[in-house]
Amino acid sequence: MTFVDSAAFDSVSPEEVYTGSKHFTLDYSKPPGQGWTYKAFTMDRFDYPDDPSLHLTRNVRGSPMLRRINGKLYLYTLDMYAHYLTIYRFEPSSEGGIAIPSGLLAQNPVPTGWPAGQPTYGEWMWRDLNGNGRVDADEITSNPSTGSTVGNGFYWVDTPGNVWQATPGSVIREMPLQGFDAVGNPIYQYAGSLIFAMPQPFTRIARIVYIAETDTMYISGFTAAIPWDNAHWKEAGPVLARYDNWSSGSPSMQYAISLPWNTQSSPQVTTVGVAVAGNYIFVAELYTLKVDVCDVRTGQPVGYMTPGADVGKTSGWVDTDPGISAVKRANGGYVVALEDDARAKILLYRWTP
Repeated sequence: MTFVDSAAFDSVSPEEVYTGSKHFTLDYSKPPGQGWTYKAFTMDRFDYPDDPSLHLTRNVRGSPMLRRINGKLYLYTLDMYAHYLTIYRFEPSSEGGIAIPSGLLAQNPVPTGWPAGQPTYGEWMWRDLNGNGRVDADEITSNPSTGSTVGNGFYWVDTPGNVWQATPGSVIREMPLQGFDAVGNPIYQYAGSLIFAMPQPFTRIARIVYIAETDTMYISGFTAAIPWDNAHWKEAGPVLARYDNWSSGSPSMQYAISLPWNTQSSPQVTTVGVAVAGNYIFVAELYTLKVDVCDVRTGQPVGYMTPGADVGKTSGWVDTDPGISAVKRANGGYVVALEDDARAKILLYRWTP
């Protein structure tokens, strides 16, 4: 029931799983494939026809990130190409399980011409100032400092709700959460952005995962040894590095590791998504049915996950950015959610180290 979509876990209750437009509950005591219950459909195109997901590429919400901020649940979603970050809030007492459109960060104008009032060039954002879930022209803000597109970048939202953006050829930008307005929408401002230089050894950044609790940044991308080429425009890259004390102004690189990468093989071996949970990094390969597992402390490979007999030992491409998420449960086990684009489902890998 999911397509061009991945899943995210509620950090407070890992049995609650959200895709872009659906809410599932998992019972981990049941056998594989039998533990899920379809709980809610979170999109309402009748009350909220301006839901950005109805107007962006492929008309799906795509890769979700769930964040609990001040105890409240917020849903952040990426379109298939990670060009747009949409924000949703929940009001269970009045809206049940519906995710109410709350905001949008756009790297460039939406090609369909929606919404009215968006700039013709450059990045922009929308916040639902009046709380009606519709995009009004006076609620749109353009970036006054650059006025330019930021290219094929990537968004990441950390646990406190700060938005990080990797611009592929230059910098990493943090847009700190400025608080909440009277409606309950998160507030972000271009003027409040913090800029971090692209660190060595990268020449192009593809993915970032920032762990606020430890001030640790994980970056994947391309280097001078294996430069980016537009035939692999969506890949996460052949190198992953960890940086400690990221926000100090003098981050220290702990390691830079080579990820599986062979563009001459058939099928090609490339990476598409990165997730970090507990003591492990989980890296999704795009074509080759593998999730590679590395130790966050050393970067050393631990092994890999691949589809088992429960799903016919096969899966499709991971076709969204990043297409993977992971959570560490209280019992010490890990659950990894992976998009299966060919068969319209989410694969769940359960693992106890």
